[in-house]
Amino acid sequence: IFSAQPHVKDAMNKKLRRWEHEGWVGVRHREVLRCVAAELKARTAPTLFKVAEPGTLARKECRKAAKAAKRAARTPGPRAWDMTVPAGTALPGLSLQGNCQKIFYRGIREEKDKKLTSRASTTNKLNTIREATRETFRREVTDAEIWNSLLTKDFLPRTSQFLWKCVHNAHKVGSYWTHIPDCEDRATCSACGELEDVEHILVNCESPGRRIVWEAAKTL
Repeated sequence: IFSAQPHVKDAMNKKLRRWEHEGWVGVRHREVLRCVAAELKARTAPTLFKVAEPGTLARKECRKAAKAAKRAARTPGPRAWDMTVPAGTALPGLSLQGNCQKIFYRGIREEKDKKLTSRASTTNKLNTIREATRETFRREVTDAEIWNSLLTKDFLPRTSQFLWKCVHNAHKVGSYWTHIPDCEDRATCSACGELEDVEHILVNCESPGRRIVWEAAKTL
């Protein structure tokens, strides 16, 4: 099987066995990779991944496959994929033999994280970001991609913290004040009279100060 990416070849040829031994702990896209591992086990002959060299027919076919995958990813609307691993083709759980304490700890953390319930306000913000990304860039993004984008080195730490709070609706504005006695008036915008949130403050507020700030930002 040919791939244009060397890291795909290394992952398929060298890492699948270790990932399965470690119970797929900490592996991104594990659902897809587990299906790939199951399909490889179901083959009667040994399977080897190779890098498609530039200029070869295999490289052209890889390019066609990549374009088809991108078109599918950009197609709006929900998509359901069968990620069921056939019985007898995958080892269940994490092997007790040969794994270090770090792997067990990460596995426990992942299981605990599955039981966490998401905040409604955070879910709404993530959906808003997803919709805006779809309309602007015609691209679907996952929650993990959104969170990881906040950690880019292009942002200062305080900027990342500000954006993280925006997604979690954790800034002390708007509805935050409605639950504090004698502070309810702080929840509404003094210029517009509307319930404040970060989006209103940065984008929708009619206050002259907001427009002045954005005009100044254009000159940077």
